[in-house]
Amino acid sequence: MRKTEYKIDNQSVNYDIEEDGYTIYLDTNPWITQKYPNIPYPELSLEGSCLKQIVEIVEEQANSEPDHEQEQESTPTPEPTQLDRIEETVSSTALTTEYMACLQEINSETV
Repeated sequence: MRKTEYKIDNQSVNYDIEEDGYTIYLDTNPWITQKYPNIPYPELSLEGSCLKQIVEIVEEQANSEPDHEQEQESTPTPEPTQLDRIEETVSSTALTTEYMACLQEINSETV
């Protein structure tokens, strides 16, 4: 089980990546399970999708509980740069793949 710095209702948010999806835990209790083909962000890796879902849940939780300002202060602010890097890598990989396919098509037309 991989640990994160995020907390919801004073419980640690953790996760496991499996062959066909992932599970998000509150402390050690399974909470959310996502399996193929129902991965929320299929364009990302399983870990990227999982982390993005965790960040969104933590942000929603923080926005929906304005009465708990002290608890919100103790919850780390999600770091968007990590997700930005994941999305950039996925986008770059897709662009490289498309570029290679175009080159292959051009080479097959000239032969």
